[in-house]
Formats: sequence, structure tokens, C-alpha cells
Amino acid sequence: MTAPKPKSPKTKPRPSVATRRPDSEVNQAPVAWGRRLARLVGEKFGVQMVCDRAKNEGARGKTHIVIKCAKSPHPPIFITSEMLERADEVWGVFLNDEGGEVWSCPASYVRRVAYVTRNPKYAPRAAIGLKKMRVGGQLIGKITPQEVEECRIP
Repeated sequence: MTAPKPKSPKTKPRPSVATRRPDSEVNQAPVAWGRRLARLVGEKFGVQMVCDRAKNEGARGKTHIVIKCAKSPHPPIFITSEMLERADEVWGVFLNDEGGEVWSCPASYVRRVAYVTRNPKYAPRAAIGLKKMRVGGQLIGKITPQEVEECRIP
């Protein structure tokens, strides 16, 4: 008789389904933070945000704007394909030590250059980073560290 094969030290036991958090609880704080910050940026730069606080969308004149936030200059912002189809402009808020920068790009540019993720768990979404936004967009303005802190989730 042969001995049972020992488990590889690299594999970790997976938690049972009963101990895993439901998808509705995952990433609640970052999502709420991003929505708060997007609404603050919209208010500061003259975007009339939609009444539904669950959306990062608004209008400035006749231009439909989507505002998305990243916690630093390095990670990309993600825009669902559905939201991107409705938008005329995409604004990205990228945080740094001095607060943050708000960049704007035409939605047509984002559709052309963004990386589109396709995961069966999530709706298709476009990812675009600060480097590409600098190439195809313009700097709208800056936000202070105090403004960012106002949006922090307790």
C-alpha cells in the first residue's frame, strides 16, 4: 500500500461556502468612498450629478460625464461598458501626496484605448490609467488632501 500524497505547501485550504462573505458585502467601503469623492469632485467643478447617489454620473451643460476614482496615481479607473456607452466624457480622479488630480478624456478616446475586462462574474468594464489619460485628455484641476479626507469612510 502506498502512503497518501502529502498536500503541497503552496495550496491553502479554501474556506467553506458558509464562511465566505457574500458578493454584496465585498468592497462596500471602497465603493462608497469612490462615490462620495466623485460627487465632491462633480460639485467642485460644476457637474450636476444625478439624484441617484449610487451613480458616478452627471452633466455639465449638455455633456454627460462619468467620474471615477483611483486611490493612487498607479491603478487604473474602471468604467462599466454600459456606463461608457452613455458618456460623452470620462473624468478620472487620481490621488497623490498633494491631494489629487482630476483628468478628463472624451469617451470615444477611452473606448478606443482602454483595456476591456471580460470576467463572467462582472459586467464588462474598461480600464484606463493615468498615463493614457494624460495622453488623450486634459487636466481639469486638483483636489486638496482635506477634500479627500472628507470622503473617508469611518
